[in-house]
Amino acid sequence: MIVEKMKAPFWIARIVAFGLTFAWAIVDIGLGINALLKANHLKNQFTQQIPTAIVPYIIHLFDPPLKVPIAVTVSDDDISQTGALVTAVSALIALSCIVMILFHLRVRLSPLALRLQGAFLAFCAAFLFAVLVPYTVFYQTRSAIIGVTVLAIQIPENIVQTVQNVLGLQSKYSQLDFLQLIAILPWFTVIFAVITAVMLFVAASRVYTKSRYRGTPLEKVPTAKRKDVDVSPGPSV
Repeated sequence: MIVEKMKAPFWIARIVAFGLTFAWAIVDIGLGINALLKANHLKNQFTQQIPTAIVPYIIHLFDPPLKVPIAVTVSDDDISQTGALVTAVSALIALSCIVMILFHLRVRLSPLALRLQGAFLAFCAAFLFAVLVPYTVFYQTRSAIIGVTVLAIQIPENIVQTVQNVLGLQSKYSQLDFLQLIAILPWFTVIFAVITAVMLFVAASRVYTKSRYRGTPLEKVPTAKRKDVDVSPGPSV
């Protein structure tokens, strides 16, 4: 059964392409989970360390000095939301690759089925591309917004930045390695998804050509199609 399916156009190449696309998508999922965990850890560092470290810089603002709660907020919605989308689309690509591999192993696919698979993968690749563009822009140009308030008074940004430097805490996205990986590696998923989609479309065309001309006398088959066509005669009547 498998041997017969392997005779289909680009069958082995399709399976390999699915496997590579799946592997890169799994890498993206791992990077997304890793980034989420490290981002939460970094936020905890900001909220736990800044209140204590900032006191010497703001004590002169209050006369007499007061013991009041210091609130720290960390806003990174821009990159966290786009990063979550990258992870979600990568998970969709990984799942679709598994399903498509199973279909390739179990049934003989028609040209329409191959085109539908190619169209879906192309859509996923375009979606991932559309998400990666803003993510990359955010990564290169933006920082997390760190806000510190005392008694509803917003502490000046320059003081907050000074405290960050003293503590060694980094809020600029481009300085965080776990965000850099997401800005680079998912592009390989886009590339392999596009390659796989193109391969599916080409395979659909070859399968359609073979099914259309199978059993047709060789002289009636267009010259450009002959190498793709099984022109062995059918059973005699």
